[in-house]
Amino acid sequence: RYKEGLEVALQLGHRGMQSMILTNMSWSYNRLRPIEEAMQTARQSYELAVEGGSDYLISGGHYVLGAAFLRQGRLDEARRHLTETAKLDHRMGLVDGNLVNLAWFARLRAAEGDVQGGLEWLGLAKSHPALGTDGRLEVDSALEELSAGLPEEQVRDAIDRGATLDFEAVIAGILAGQDKATD
Repeated sequence: RYKEGLEVALQLGHRGMQSMILTNMSWSYNRLRPIEEAMQTARQSYELAVEGGSDYLISGGHYVLGAAFLRQGRLDEARRHLTETAKLDHRMGLVDGNLVNLAWFARLRAAEGDVQGGLEWLGLAKSHPALGTDGRLEVDSALEELSAGLPEEQVRDAIDRGATLDFEAVIAGILAGQDKATD
């Protein structure tokens, strides 16, 4: 269905629609297909978004690129794109966007060796009242990944600690580059 929608958007010459469809394709491919397909659609989405100049679509392009780079283990590139998403979402006031993005930052922290810090950020996102349905799915998916093999009590304690964190302070730290597990 995505490909049919993309074909219609191409026929209409609607670049914003093309970018959004490609972002959604990349997001789906990130879970279901080889990473090459996710990366290809992420790059296409980002390029169209930049061409169109929409911060909202550019944020989405950075988001799917960050997720794809993280899947490849290219942590510095993942961080760069996820940080750009955080900057744009913060500037646009998209709290829900930054909550979803926080799930990917949690995965990034875990990939760098700070699983507890990642779980805490998921606890923050999970407890935030602005987390919507799509965001909850992303946070729950990340929670399942990060908690695999850990004692239930350890996961629960980290989630509880995260629920007490200040969302704005965490985002400010990310924007200031203070999100690395080694910091």
